[in-house]
Amino acid sequence: MRCSLVALTVLLLVTGCATEPQPQLVTDPGVSLAGYKELEVAPAVNNTGQTFDFDFVSVFTEDLKSALQAKGYHVSNVNGSTPDALIVQCTFVTYSPGNATERMVGAGTTEATVKTTVVDKKSGKAVGDMVTTKKIGGGFPLLCPACAVIVAASTIGEYKRILQGVADDVASAIDNKIKGS
Repeated sequence: MRCSLVALTVLLLVTGCATEPQPQLVTDPGVSLAGYKELEVAPAVNNTGQTFDFDFVSVFTEDLKSALQAKGYHVSNVNGSTPDALIVQCTFVTYSPGNATERMVGAGTTEATVKTTVVDKKSGKAVGDMVTTKKIGGGFPLLCPACAVIVAASTIGEYKRILQGVADDVASAIDNKIKGS
């Protein structure tokens, strides 16, 4: 019972205290994104200087398209949109898939930092940008080995979930700016 309580407490601390603030899309003064209904999502770029067995940039690109479509936008591939579209360009500055086993001892952090630029297709000018960072950490070393296994097992697959989380944050920030929130 005590071990379960410790594991639950740690899980709440890891997920609750490690949340980053919602990113905000910043535009130049006087620039409005109101009226954009079509978004062209360019393939994400890996500028981390690392290669992985997992094609995380393609997964992220698809996650972002889905997140924007879920918000009601018409999403096109590169060069498949009208001249009135807003182009969304994302570049991974950092990405670490982490390791669930290492999270048992407080290591194995999964993290991603993505720089997003939105460009008016007609003018070719960048009209806004933001940086989104997400991190899922191991917290601290656990004294109860069974609890450590529970915490680690609950974070298996975070290397994919973090991409969805960043895509959702990017889509929300774009949506908020278009709607004037």
